[in-house]
Amino acid sequence: MREAKKKTTIVGVRLAIEEKRKLQEIASLHYQTISDFIRMNALNLINSERKVVPEINRKLYFELGEISEYIQTMQIVPEERIKLQESLDRIRGELIGLERVREE
Repeated sequence: MREAKKKTTIVGVRLAIEEKRKLQEIASLHYQTISDFIRMNALNLINSERKVVPEINRKLYFELGEISEYIQTMQIVPEERIKLQESLDRIRGELIGLERVREE
């Protein structure tokens, strides 16, 4: 491991028992340790290029993609299909933190 990447410095944070329990619960939902979860989220606030997308959001993103594919096979008015597709695209983008590029 490169010298700059070694994790050798400790930062102490005091938490209430309930706060620690909640952090542990949330971290486990993301398959992370509390340390990794705090580190990634704190650094994410500083470095917005590195976004952490919750696992549930990734799952929903792909499930909505399957729904989107199904909509393309439906026999509905093209305008309605376009509206549904645009709504799904917007929701999917919001789930993973993508900003929509708007044409002016």
